[in-house]
Amino acid sequence: MYVIWEDCSLTGTNCSISYSESMDGGVTFTTPIALIEPEAEANLPDIAVADTDVYVVYEQVGDSLNNRDVFLIRGTDTAVGGTVFADPINLSNSPIYNAFPRIDVSGSNVAVQWENRQGVPVNNEVVFVGSTDGGATFGSQVSVTGMARGALNDIAISGNNLFSTWSVPGGDYDVLFAKGTLTPIENTPPETLIISVISGNNVHLNNGDSTSSDTITFTFTGTDDVAVVGFECRLDGTSQIFAPCTSSITYANLNTGMHTFEVRAIDTSGNIDPTPASFSWKILTPQEAIRMISDTINSMNLPKGTETSLNGPLHNAIQLLEDHDPTNDISVCDKLASFIEQVNAKEANGQLTLDQAVELRQQAMDLQNSLGCPPTTLVILPH
Repeated sequence: MYVIWEDCSLTGTNCSISYSESMDGGVTFTTPIALIEPEAEANLPDIAVADTDVYVVYEQVGDSLNNRDVFLIRGTDTAVGGTVFADPINLSNSPIYNAFPRIDVSGSNVAVQWENRQGVPVNNEVVFVGSTDGGATFGSQVSVTGMARGALNDIAISGNNLFSTWSVPGGDYDVLFAKGTLTPIENTPPETLIISVISGNNVHLNNGDSTSSDTITFTFTGTDDVAVVGFECRLDGTSQIFAPCTSSITYANLNTGMHTFEVRAIDTSGNIDPTPASFSWKILTPQEAIRMISDTINSMNLPKGTETSLNGPLHNAIQLLEDHDPTNDISVCDKLASFIEQVNAKEANGQLTLDQAVELRQQAMDLQNSLGCPPTTLVILPH
């Protein structure tokens, strides 16, 4: 048997919370101990017991009479040495009047409810917090009355079923009842997956790829034990903060060079993926993009004459880009068009396979698109 009470005998004003227990059915009790010292000015305690665990809630005055918080103390009956109590936990933790706490437990499920007085005129909202791990952690506060007035509340729990009552101040003081379910606090973070990455040229990219496009679109998803409710994205490094984003995001007008995109999912419990999904790619300068086309040609093991013929327009394009005369850069478009015509011709006469021609055309047309060149008419050859 476990007993608590509000003890004002020590000072006559500020009250403490005293505790005693009986191991013989109430025949004898232990010497009372003060769970909370009088200077704390604690009031209106309530107690609940599950097996050898003892739970005590109370309200405590803060820096003013209108500032009160609800605290919980958890004790464990050691059988030999009596019940040992841990430090108090502030459950309300808000600068308003939190009062009249009530508690009940069922196994490792702990339910605490109290009145939250706020606003002018005073609105006695009834709020609840729950724990599924014996009071080690609690979920966020939940309004039972939904900002409607409530007083003289009480709560009971059986398994994970919650039963709450309260009265409505004013008039006939009606008594209301609500039933709820206590669900476990979910601490497992979600996982994040990048589904697709598409350049502004409408080309699918793999992690580590290069592109001549300064625009890119990411599509991603997340998985979780309960549900994913949102995402946060970040571009280019730890100096940038994560910002809310949806399941798809597009970046445009990016500078040439390396870029890294990160995205992390957030679940219904507020857990954030600690290992964001990441994707890195390089935006090429026009010169780098042309040299990449040339490298692709040289890797195809083509006859020397075919290789030299294809590289000719590309070398001319690089010379135009590097002659320090921007007025000549528009002529690069002509060189790329000439290159594509050669690819078409060599595909037609069998010097290039279909796969080789498609790859070279795609790279050249991507660069044309990035430079703003007029599109080259694509002739589909029979195979």
